[in-house]
Amino acid sequence: MNTQVYVTFDKNKAIARVTYHVNEVISIYPITSSSPRGKWADAWAS
Repeated sequence: MNTQVYVTFDKNKAIARVTYHVNEVISIYPITSSSPRGKWADAWAS
């Protein structure tokens, strides 16, 4: 049986996930200094 899982993300996390999966080197320019995109990419890479 094939089950689908749906997850709701905010736009920052959605962008971070896509760029993480399609790039070997990630350049992240956060919109604000409080944007957690870099932290998510580091966590996924480790």
